[in-house]
Amino acid sequence: MVDPILAFNVAHPGFKALFARTDMPAGLADAALPVQTALPARVEAMIAARAPRRPAAERSRTALVGIRIFQAMVPLVVAAEGAERAAMTRELKRALHGYLSDTIG
Repeated sequence: MVDPILAFNVAHPGFKALFARTDMPAGLADAALPVQTALPARVEAMIAARAPRRPAAERSRTALVGIRIFQAMVPLVVAAEGAERAAMTRELKRALHGYLSDTIG
């Protein structure tokens, strides 16, 4: 999942800036709401598929933290080029794996 999302962010560098702004005009904020609402639910569903016995609140929290880890790393990956971008991508995957391994095995 990481690679296609990063590729999208590299190809569309304004996407993150647009959807991460806290001062967006109401029309743009309304347009971003479906994505901001759907993302945690979809990640939580993927976690539930791998860890169905975990309490829903824990799955939800894990999804939110995983998303924030990803969001924090995207600017670093996008700003890097060539071998450094590949290295930063590996670091992102390592961070996510380390965080999620306790929950989803």
